[in-house]
Amino acid sequence: MATVDQFKKLGIKDVAARLGIHPFNAVRILTAKSQLTPELLFEEDDIEKVRRYGGIEYWWTGGCTLEEDAIQGRAVLRSIARELVKRGVVGEQTTRADNVYRGLDPDDERLARRALNVLIQEQYLRTMPTPLGIHVSIVPERHQALERLANGKEIPPALAVLWLG
Repeated sequence: MATVDQFKKLGIKDVAARLGIHPFNAVRILTAKSQLTPELLFEEDDIEKVRRYGGIEYWWTGGCTLEEDAIQGRAVLRSIARELVKRGVVGEQTTRADNVYRGLDPDDERLARRALNVLIQEQYLRTMPTPLGIHVSIVPERHQALERLANGKEIPPALAVLWLG
């Protein structure tokens, strides 16, 4: 029976689960790249193709850690800022919004989603809808402010909403 399982095709839910995305997003990526098959069945090798097509990254599983900070919400916020700056996600250079929190533990993911929204509301980041999903980038004029935030040197009171309430 194990031999038969090796040849079993993967469904869209399987592909999405392995990538850490919702099945809708897997379909969106495949549709945008004209790779969606009517059967919605895939080989093991297709998972990496979908990851590449969609720009799916795993920031928090490859040795990337959260900043040391006595307040967890502030640690998550500073870490997100650090990673965006380090990866050069500025202006026209974008990343999937879900790359920012994919791979964090559930509590930190919740904080990261809130932090992402606050950074957008406070105009540190801008969003761009794409056929592959929502992308974000640092507003070029706010790049230095985001670096200071990442270093813990300057955290505006408006961002304290993440750990005060």
